[in-house]
Amino acid sequence: ILTLDKSPEFTVLYYALLLCGAVPCVLPAMKASQANKQKLEDIASQIQASHIISGQLTDMEVEGVRSIELEALNTGLLNAGVIEIDFIAQANETALIQCSSGTTAKPKCLALSQSNVLANLEQMRLRLNVPTGGSDVMVSWLPLNHDMGLIGCFLASMYGQIDCVQMTAFQFLRKPETWLQAISDYKGTLSSVPNFAYALATKKTSDAVIENLDLSSWRSAMCGAEQINFKTLDEFSQRFQACGFNQNAITPCYGLAEAALSVSMHVPGDELNYESLLRTTLIKDQTAYLSKNTDDTGNSVMVMDCGKAMDGTDIEIREAGVVLKDGDIGEIWISGPSIIEGYIDLAEENATRFVDNWFNTGDLGYLRQGHLFVTGRKKEVIIIRGHNYAPTEFEWVASEVLGVAFGKVIAFGIFDESAATELLHVVFEREKHVSVDADDDELSKSVKLHVAKRTGILPHLVQVLPKNTISKTTSGKLQRLKIADMFALKELV
Repeated sequence: ILTLDKSPEFTVLYYALLLCGAVPCVLPAMKASQANKQKLEDIASQIQASHIISGQLTDMEVEGVRSIELEALNTGLLNAGVIEIDFIAQANETALIQCSSGTTAKPKCLALSQSNVLANLEQMRLRLNVPTGGSDVMVSWLPLNHDMGLIGCFLASMYGQIDCVQMTAFQFLRKPETWLQAISDYKGTLSSVPNFAYALATKKTSDAVIENLDLSSWRSAMCGAEQINFKTLDEFSQRFQACGFNQNAITPCYGLAEAALSVSMHVPGDELNYESLLRTTLIKDQTAYLSKNTDDTGNSVMVMDCGKAMDGTDIEIREAGVVLKDGDIGEIWISGPSIIEGYIDLAEENATRFVDNWFNTGDLGYLRQGHLFVTGRKKEVIIIRGHNYAPTEFEWVASEVLGVAFGKVIAFGIFDESAATELLHVVFEREKHVSVDADDDELSKSVKLHVAKRTGILPHLVQVLPKNTISKTTSGKLQRLKIADMFALKELV
């Protein structure tokens, strides 16, 4: 387990581990705390970790796992020189392990084989038309615990034998223009970020900075990891066209960790494409009826074309096991050389998600002449700034507040155009003994602050619902998607 900041030392360490046959699992850099200790213990147990390497692991030792601080390795790593390595990887051996970054829920871990990773890296190289050892330059601020950052940038640049300019996510979030400045200074040609980053750069980059930028070298501006909004990308293109940015460089993608990274990708240089659908039928009937409107207002919603499947990958749209025709919305199923065989130690979920070499992504979409359009998720994961969170992470914490009815809390994400990412919404019912005259605003405020303190995510909206609003299935599961749809259609009181 590597719980480290992005740095030159991390780069040397990661490849050193690969060369000696170790299996890296990259987590965010962690400070010592009881919550982080518990997370480390859960992941270490699940993946049977032998070592944890960190920048600071004081009081965070995990029983049976050796803890090493990076400081102790620095001198040897950076001055080792050339060492002969006898280890040769086999195709079916594990190359790396990825884990969800849950704050309170038990992490979900998956193992990617050498062949999974190499297949996806080659698929991306071909789609992006990157000549091996050519003049392309990758620029990335994405965290290396994120599959897009680790595989799509860090490993992809090594695989393609091209230069890679790295910076930290903190540098980008503090001053978004540093990302664009790096592309300008180093003549970056490839850079991949979630949708929200384009919106943030558009809003936070001043006219004075734009005057001195040169983005004409940028030929593929990949966009993925969360819902893609055409308006966000169009505004970015308009804002930066003065410094040479070409709108056709924008490259919408669809992918997920279970496929290493990329499942489908737009061809860089081709014109962007989207379809405007009727919002009401999209939510209630899961039908892709085209709207006459050409913008995302009223009863229409724009859905981006995420391109065709990567070479060697197959995509099917299914409903109840039946493959649907073009234009019909259903579950997105994928098959191909980069798809994992199953999650680590999750037999029940593996049995339902992995069937006859096909994987049910849990996402919803439709195909149009081989192009994939993603309309939503059947699964309930909340994606905030490209990071996945299970709704239970927020629901359990909210339930800790006095006055909140246990088991009557639902968390969901709603895409917000101005933020260009999903925002967290938490709705709940009051405990039965709470007086009807109780102050709902005060209770909502308490929940909002408690969730923010415990998870690090500030809810955009917290709302008290009338009793018996939150329903469950016959098996006792919360109907989160139903509540989210009611909220989107303004049917919640």
